[in-house]
Amino acid sequence: MAWTDYRELEVWKKAHQVTLQVYAITREWPKEELYGLTSQARRAAVSVEANLAEGKSRTGRTEFGHFVSMAAGSAAELDCELQIARDKRLYRRRSTRGRLLPAKGSPADVVCSPFLPNAYRLTPIACLKKR
Repeated sequence: MAWTDYRELEVWKKAHQVTLQVYAITREWPKEELYGLTSQARRAAVSVEANLAEGKSRTGRTEFGHFVSMAAGSAAELDCELQIARDKRLYRRRSTRGRLLPAKGSPADVVCSPFLPNAYRLTPIACLKKR
């Protein structure tokens, strides 16, 4: 697999936007969540894009696929944390700063996207399996 800058991946660009949005929305969460849900959500968001970046820097398709799978896992973790935040009424679908997530609805939709190369394109239902 030829090395290209991870910043050229459309899926990384979308994951980076989700990370920035997670940081923006979590600024509004209660201070008592700073070392709990706020920290967990931020770390999971960063993990998605970091795993995509690290995987893209690897030399083989198998290694890249492994890191895409880890990114999908982090996206599912973030989705769960955001669900908890919604259930605790820490935020609604929209914040005062705008939309939090892409229209499809969850961070996993970013990783499970058509922007991945065909060999790594993932289905939203089974994010960790190849088509």
